[in-house]
Amino acid sequence: MRRHRRLVIGLAYAVCCAIVIGPATHVSTAWADAAPPQQPPGASVRPGQAVTWVQMVAEEVLLTLTETMTDNLEFAGLPAAPLAHVDATFWMRNQGPAEESFDVWFPLGIGSGYGKDNRVADFRAWVDGAPVVAGEAQTEDPHGRPIPWATWPARFEPGKDVVLRVTYATAGTGWGPYYTLEYLLETGAGWWGPIRQGTITFRLPYAVNPTNVVLGQDWYPKQVETWDPPNPGWFTVDGTDVVWRFQDLEPMRADNLLLTVLAPPIWTAIVDARQTAALAPAALGAQLNLARTLVRALSLRHGVEPVGDHGALVTESEGAYRRALALDPQNAELHIEYVQFLADASFQIWPIRAGLEPALERARALAPNDPRLYEIGQIVADMQQRAAAITQLVTATPPVADASTPTPIATPPAADLTTPAPVTPASATAPSATVTPIPPASPTAPRPDAASTGDDAGLDAPAASPSAAPLASPADRTGSGGRICPGTLAAAVLPMMSLLWLSRIRRD
Repeated sequence: MRRHRRLVIGLAYAVCCAIVIGPATHVSTAWADAAPPQQPPGASVRPGQAVTWVQMVAEEVLLTLTETMTDNLEFAGLPAAPLAHVDATFWMRNQGPAEESFDVWFPLGIGSGYGKDNRVADFRAWVDGAPVVAGEAQTEDPHGRPIPWATWPARFEPGKDVVLRVTYATAGTGWGPYYTLEYLLETGAGWWGPIRQGTITFRLPYAVNPTNVVLGQDWYPKQVETWDPPNPGWFTVDGTDVVWRFQDLEPMRADNLLLTVLAPPIWTAIVDARQTAALAPAALGAQLNLARTLVRALSLRHGVEPVGDHGALVTESEGAYRRALALDPQNAELHIEYVQFLADASFQIWPIRAGLEPALERARALAPNDPRLYEIGQIVADMQQRAAAITQLVTATPPVADASTPTPIATPPAADLTTPAPVTPASATAPSATVTPIPPASPTAPRPDAASTGDDAGLDAPAASPSAAPLASPADRTGSGGRICPGTLAAAVLPMMSLLWLSRIRRD
């Protein structure tokens, strides 16, 4: 774990340097790490390269998350990820004047990004309730990497519904403790017309709440930011289900479904630990187990990353640690563990988490020569220096003059009558600049007529579907009135980040 943390810290430092020193670009929210191996997404069926009059009149998908964590090589081995079973049914209708026969295609895998193609497991297909033996074909993604597809023949008579069904197993993508499940609607764009109606359900083995599933920002009113909310945002929560329903949808890349979940075994362990701690409030083991279990639900690669209900989890784990310390106040190892937790939660965070410095002093009083506390003390000192540097930069920035306040006129010295005093023109006070706010993008922007090509997903779109126009990046906002120069900030902060990184490596 410490070796992995050392690698992560190094990668994060490299990324920070690249962002600050490199050219200014728009950067979307992402992990400051190497990406985890990409698992194969769920997807709609498509008509291969055929141009067709067949329409998908209905689509029903049930993705059932299990508590099984798979490290099968069929799912790339690392890291272990939660297994999900998918059962998808498609009602197809030929809206044209003539019968059509062609192969139906379904994507079986995707490149993991680590030199291996991850594939779905246990794939099966049916046509009108009869099982079919699927063949396999390959296409290439925009980078020339092979994409495997299952193919099987189907015949569509005019005006007659044909029912296609597929089942398979896939897994979530992520380093843990959070994993993202994906379902691609855009592969259904090759059929004639829109998808008339559809219901996509992601089902968990327990009731959905903002802790075991990452929900939208509205579910976390006390948090400034939440990474990886569900996509699209028009979902509903119903007991154990997160559900998307739609009508007359021309699927695009933006319609692909994403849901990030806490690893089911961790959530189950939290439920059990909470119950045990509530029943035994005076039991040291129960309180300590609760604290440690809650920490497992935090993404602590670079401090507490804003994923899911992270703020409430940190607060709850701190409370459990304090109850454990009250039951055994002379336990030096427990004090050190608590200080380590607070330090990890504060890493690269400014200001330093409240309680860290007093907890460090109490631990030092019990174990004055412990090298772990020395290393943590060095990290705290580095963070304090960084905070002081940032504070100095902020407070050193001169305020913009207020045009409404007249400049006081100093009393001039007595003039020398032999030497005429130079005439100095009065300097006008510049009015404060008025910043015109940039209006936010409309959440109901018009949808292009054609579907996306699916380049982001690494899947070819049917020949009949032209590319969707790329989204314009936000305009760069320039200007220096009263703002800190990025180069100055980088020059002050990066050396201290180097010290912080090196001290973490020494400790690990």
